[in-house]
Amino acid sequence: AEYMGLSLRCASALRPRMASEQERGQVQGSESDGTSEDDKGNDGSSSDSESSESEPETKETNENEPLEEPEEQELQLYCSKSVEQPEVLQNGGESEVIQQCCKHCIIQKKQHEQVTPRRFLKGQFCLKLDGEGTFECTETGLIFEVTRSVTIEYSVLSWTKYAAYVKEPWIVVGPIFDIKCTSSALTSIQFPHTLCLNDHLSEKAFKVFHFKKNGPEFEGSIDHSTTHVKWHVSSLSPVGPVIERYDPVYYHGVVILYKVINSHPSLKFRVYIATNNNSFIKDISKTVRRSLNKFIKIEKPPCHKLLQNGKKYRLTSDPEADITPEEIQFGDDSTLAEKPFFEVYLEQPMELMLSLVDLESEEVVWKAKLRECKHILSRIQCMNLEIIFY
Repeated sequence: AEYMGLSLRCASALRPRMASEQERGQVQGSESDGTSEDDKGNDGSSSDSESSESEPETKETNENEPLEEPEEQELQLYCSKSVEQPEVLQNGGESEVIQQCCKHCIIQKKQHEQVTPRRFLKGQFCLKLDGEGTFECTETGLIFEVTRSVTIEYSVLSWTKYAAYVKEPWIVVGPIFDIKCTSSALTSIQFPHTLCLNDHLSEKAFKVFHFKKNGPEFEGSIDHSTTHVKWHVSSLSPVGPVIERYDPVYYHGVVILYKVINSHPSLKFRVYIATNNNSFIKDISKTVRRSLNKFIKIEKPPCHKLLQNGKKYRLTSDPEADITPEEIQFGDDSTLAEKPFFEVYLEQPMELMLSLVDLESEEVVWKAKLRECKHILSRIQCMNLEIIFY
């Protein structure tokens, strides 16, 4: 097996650690370890949180809601502010929403109280708020406005379950969540979105996809900013931000890199380009985890260049490697079951520079440099990844 370690220019050295079979089989959700299991069964079901606290009331089962097939537990990657630490997983890992800084967007300073939820199995989050106020979840970016003390449970869902309902002219612009609350004290929710609005902030009309018992509705938002879409809570069930398609659509994007772990001396990677959408990123994680191959996943910052809907991008390497396909047309593929990716193959391990290039302008939007280490740890070949942004 091979191992890849990640080092950013300004980050300290990293220490790899192996996920044992016991860790994979007995993942415990907590506030500190960041581990979770993906949601199983019907998303309308109640949480199986291992908590002594009272749980929110369970909503009735929605017969129209698509079912999500059960999944195995996975050890989730945890990314700190200063060091991005990789983990060797049986079938990849799941990432958090990646923080970005866009020069085109005016990002206001955090004006809401930051709160960190408790984390449980099945990817469930739980917030127990003590009184009236507006609170922002540090894990998901959701912003809750409440009128009194309340308990809120929520989880990230997959848009693929609702693909039949999100058709033209609608496009997905952020994660979809299943949210439960103990009372009517929750008055509004702000959903993070992935669009770069640039100078057109006031021109856009966001909607909220709301999957109710009798089917989907597209409800109006009451406000939006460069980062969030605000919605008045009418009832609670799967909800997420959408917008009518316009041109051009610019996204804040991420590049996600996986390396195949096997006994061969060759190097093989999967490179995904995606919107910075937690539902999208979660789907990629599931796809990789279900693969017959073993992967290591490297967390890293997003592209500093915007990705445009409908544009084609090419991945290049130096030295030249076998890369398929030659190009990918970028778009928000949140509703697609299989996300497109580049496969990179190099017969012999060596220093490698990967570049993502806008096919039309030939502008480099992202670079990653991989260097082979001379030392061997536990018979695992180590390589460093240096991220270079433009």
